[in-house]
Amino acid sequence: MLAPVSTPPTDPVAEQLQAIRADLERMSAHLGELVAENRSLRAELAASQAARSDLVAQAEQLIHMLELSRKELRGLKDGG
Repeated sequence: MLAPVSTPPTDPVAEQLQAIRADLERMSAHLGELVAENRSLRAELAASQAARSDLVAQAEQLIHMLELSRKELRGLKDGG
């Protein structure tokens, strides 16, 4: 049978280093989450900007078509 092994006294410096390491691991994990969220938000922003540009182009096309329709209508009124 083995003799009981006593637990060595805790070293305060070692405990502090372990606490710092645990804090760093938590911060690293949180930073990873923030990086992923940032990447996702940038992708959403890019998609939103593309959609906005598309809507602006469509609105400009509609305005142009309305202008042509008004000119055509005026021509029909004046000629008819």
